[in-house]
Amino acid sequence: MGLATIVSAAPFTNGSFESPGGAGLVLLGNGSAFVTGWTHGGSNEGYTASGDFGINAADGTHYISRGFTSATGGTLLQTFDTLIGTIHNVD
Repeated sequence: MGLATIVSAAPFTNGSFESPGGAGLVLLGNGSAFVTGWTHGGSNEGYTASGDFGINAADGTHYISRGFTSATGGTLLQTFDTLIGTIHNVD
């Protein structure tokens, strides 16, 4: 008789950019890990609270403004575990 193995994957982290939170605009430079679970690459992007600059977050209380300084090419990176044979959707 074999032992059953329970496997779970590390979850996707901070999908709505809620952490670290706070008020005011924070510019994310290349390599910034200011937003919990994410690494920013490329040009400056703005991390700010919903409602700032007349923009509401699609989900939650904070958002990242792409192209904040009119620059292009910024990236957000996060790695997470997957399970073989499982369909994974990232929205």
